[in-house]
Amino acid sequence: MAEHKRKLIRQAVKAALATLPPATLKTVETSRRRDWQEEQLPAAAVYTPAEDSARASTQRQLQRQMPVVIDLQAEGTVELDDTMDALALAVEGVMAADPRLGGLATDSWLSRTETGFLGEAETGRGLCKLTYTVVYFTRADGTEV
Repeated sequence: MAEHKRKLIRQAVKAALATLPPATLKTVETSRRRDWQEEQLPAAAVYTPAEDSARASTQRQLQRQMPVVIDLQAEGTVELDDTMDALALAVEGVMAADPRLGGLATDSWLSRTETGFLGEAETGRGLCKLTYTVVYFTRADGTEV
């Protein structure tokens, strides 16, 4: 059975993030997992929560636009905001280096950033949610064009 292009895009993002050194990002998963152990941090979860589609041609092709979410989590430090900004910067650099995701997409861009904490800022974990908009095409049945 063929794999959906959504899965291939998640895997491409995971592979791109996996090129970062372990000191920058130790764990990358294609799931919504958020209960990492301390030794797995910093970590990233890559997932695709929704998608909009529009007919792209008379040949039953769809233009799809979906958010690819990269949830980042790191262990708390005194300067946790700075830690999360440095992690986000590293991820943004990797994503900007290949906006077509190895040819799977026609384009992608950072469309939203959200930050937060789990626990107290000095002792808890930092969170950063990077949402990328990814545009790609498929046949109407979901297979590659």
